[in-house]
Amino acid sequence: SGLLDKARTAVLDLPTTIFLRSGDALHLACAEEHGFQEVYTNDGQMLKAARHFHLVGVNVLGESR
Repeated sequence: SGLLDKARTAVLDLPTTIFLRSGDALHLACAEEHGFQEVYTNDGQMLKAARHFHLVGVNVLGESR
């Protein structure tokens, strides 16, 4: 329940220019909760949202964001 609250709060605080699916928000919240510093994906919205979960988004395709 605490993890879901953390994900919900982070999503509500996101800029309106970032569209994050609920599953991706939970993924990012889990990564933050377990002490990860980076998250690897090629999803542009998830890369943009990562910093709002105190994570560095790394594009697996090697393109900088």
